[in-house]
Amino acid sequence: MTILENVNIRFAVLNDAKSISETEHLTLGAEAWTESGITETLSRNGHYLIAELDGKTIGHGGFTAVLDEGDITNIAVRPEFRRKGVASKILEAMILAAKVEGLAFLTLEVRSNNTPAILLYEKYGFTVRGQRKGFYRNPTDNAIIMTLDF
Repeated sequence: MTILENVNIRFAVLNDAKSISETEHLTLGAEAWTESGITETLSRNGHYLIAELDGKTIGHGGFTAVLDEGDITNIAVRPEFRRKGVASKILEAMILAAKVEGLAFLTLEVRSNNTPAILLYEKYGFTVRGQRKGFYRNPTDNAIIMTLDF
């Protein structure tokens, strides 16, 4: 049995902002969203999907929707649960949620040197649409823009 069989994916509610923020800071450091930013996103046009194992948050993914456009803000998985399929399970749920919501596409930015993430997105049909030079800081890196059309 793999851990994935016991991982539950669900939509976040406002009370989940703290656990999302904790995972953000653990995995993304200086680029992490704040708890207040997460709460604001959940209160407006944003969605977070939480991956739970035994009732504990082990990862999450966020996306916003404006009209028929979806923007993935991030996918984060606690280090001890990486390379086990958790990010794939989160991304699959995000794609399904975006389709159900009637979005025309999902788009995202990813660090140009984040090969595992780029390969994950390509596996699910995302294609490179552009680049933002110097988009990321600490360290400085370009952002690759990837999009999945429905």
